[in-house]
Amino acid sequence: MRLAVDGLTVRYRKRVAVDAVSWRLDEGFHALLGPNGAGKSSLLRAIATLQPTVSGTVELDGRSGTEIRAHLGYCPQENLGRSRFTVREHLAYMCWLHRIPDSRVPSEVDRVIELVDLAERADDRISALSGGMRRRVGIGSALVGRPSLVILDEPSAGLDVAQREALSSVLQRVSAEAITIVSTHIVEDVLDHADTLTVMNQARFAHSGAFDEFAGSRDLEAVRIALPGDGDTVRHTGVMLWARHHRVGPSVAVAVIASAVVRGLVLPISSDGSEIEVAPLWIATVCVVPLLFMFTTETDTDRTAPRSLTARRWALLGIAVLTSAVIALAAFPTTIGEWGLIATWRDAVALLGLGLLSLAVLPPAAIWVAPLVAALASMMFSWPLHPGTVPGTVGSAARRGRPAAGPGRDRSEYSAVPADQGGR
Repeated sequence: MRLAVDGLTVRYRKRVAVDAVSWRLDEGFHALLGPNGAGKSSLLRAIATLQPTVSGTVELDGRSGTEIRAHLGYCPQENLGRSRFTVREHLAYMCWLHRIPDSRVPSEVDRVIELVDLAERADDRISALSGGMRRRVGIGSALVGRPSLVILDEPSAGLDVAQREALSSVLQRVSAEAITIVSTHIVEDVLDHADTLTVMNQARFAHSGAFDEFAGSRDLEAVRIALPGDGDTVRHTGVMLWARHHRVGPSVAVAVIASAVVRGLVLPISSDGSEIEVAPLWIATVCVVPLLFMFTTETDTDRTAPRSLTARRWALLGIAVLTSAVIALAAFPTTIGEWGLIATWRDAVALLGLGLLSLAVLPPAAIWVAPLVAALASMMFSWPLHPGTVPGTVGSAARRGRPAAGPGRDRSEYSAVPADQGGR
């Protein structure tokens, strides 16, 4: 049995995940190592006929495409879900998928259960198993029917030390009669038993050949030193990574674009004297809602880190307040005393504070609810953020023949209470 991969290329939009890779593998234990983002999972998915390719071919003893599936056992990187099947039922279902005759199913199920050491839990539901045990069921699924090509993507994830050692022993037995490809980050899992080692970095093979040729020996430290690290793919400083984690760039961009759209659609109406009075509140609302989502990505890991949590939170608040101020100035670019400018920024700060306070009672995904409700209430009933119009109306001053609120106008001109009756 021989696996032949020629010029395989996998692309996700503009990003190349696998770049013209060629590979030749015979029966044996083949380790695939590399940093995160190197393209390992994309390569394995393409070989398993799950990932479309831009170019290149994959053949297993002359078979290609879906013909390979009849001889394939595949364990994906994701762990097995919490099924209502028992372990025995799940493996029996795998036998049916592999077209194993009913007469052979019981013996095949027993063989796989013994192989992954789950005899004591064979009749337990998968939903009741721990993550490590579910991982072993997933590995067993890939071994049903004695496939000629076994692909295991991060099979040791979630396993303890003893289980990982047992897995290595199982893979050594399986690889005696099948092409066995194991992708892992844990060098110890493949150090003693792998026949070949392929190291992948930035979508290409950095090394492919006999294991001993890579570092000159199977010494653990020598292999670790020779491997490319995850840090090779990190091209940003800590502050930039912090900003990406909190989605600062996209949030600010959406706030600016949405505010510009509202400014362009609403304020031109003022040319005929019928300017909508709540335009500043509209601008503030579409500005604040996307900015609030910067505060929803904070995790327990963030909260327990030694770097000051208070400083990080204040930095996000400062970005939000500064962005709203810039948007207010862009919407009403006159003097600092311009009513529209002050009203827009005031409303933005009020909505921002309301959204952050709502996190005490609402889940992060609903952070936009309280500000949006308050803004709609203010537009319709002049409460709680926008006093000065007749309750229950929008643009009421213009309809009653008085000057509308807007740039350069004194608030007394459109107050609901005339100045000569004590209005201020």
